[in-house]
Amino acid sequence: MIRYDTAYCSILGARKDQQDSYKVLVQEDISFAVVCDGLGGHKGGALASGLAVDMLTRSFNEQRPENIALFLADNARKINEAVYDLRCEDGSRMGAGSTIVCAIIEHNRLYRLSIGDSRIYLFRDSQLMQITVDHNYFMLLDHSLKSGRITQEEYEQECYKGNSLISVLGMEQPGMVDINTKPLELQDGDIVILMSDGLYKALDDEEIADCLQGDAKNCCERITERLQQVSQDSLDNTTFIIERITEEKSDG
Repeated sequence: MIRYDTAYCSILGARKDQQDSYKVLVQEDISFAVVCDGLGGHKGGALASGLAVDMLTRSFNEQRPENIALFLADNARKINEAVYDLRCEDGSRMGAGSTIVCAIIEHNRLYRLSIGDSRIYLFRDSQLMQITVDHNYFMLLDHSLKSGRITQEEYEQECYKGNSLISVLGMEQPGMVDINTKPLELQDGDIVILMSDGLYKALDDEEIADCLQGDAKNCCERITERLQQVSQDSLDNTTFIIERITEEKSDG
């Protein structure tokens, strides 16, 4: 039997408004976690991320999906359309957007959804591994450099806009959507972390990994303590969910 030990934290940082949204649901043999980071001004960003989390959570609650990858793909399309259609008071399009990462773990099998640059990490055997890809301009630059379409000099000239997102919820035409159709098999003691970019821009992988000791609550507290040591003037909205997987063996 698999037990899901979860903890989470959402920090305002130096921002005036919280544009991150998140939700965690744990049932007997399945867990659901989602983190969204809103874009497009304080009002639009908060609305977009909140709408995305609410829609996906409600859909998950209404149906226990048999095909999780198909469930994530179908809902990503619907949520993208809903965010794109958000309107201002005068009826004009708001132009808001949101990143999203979602992890659904059934027994020990992890399915993930990723759009944008929020991330999911796996911590196993003292190694922290990013299991999502950032959908930003750096991604295109890296592909172009490796394929020989641009030179190293051209790459470096374009790096200043490398963090610009190339895919988010709320685009007229759906951008890049990453969903694994083959689940990732988790092991006893694995830790899965969902996060908005505020965390990995404040702490590097080594600093995060140093905090991942003990149960989920302890990991969460250690990361929060480490974030308090970061310059609070530069800390962005920061949200993260920690989920530790424990395999409980039956006595029989």
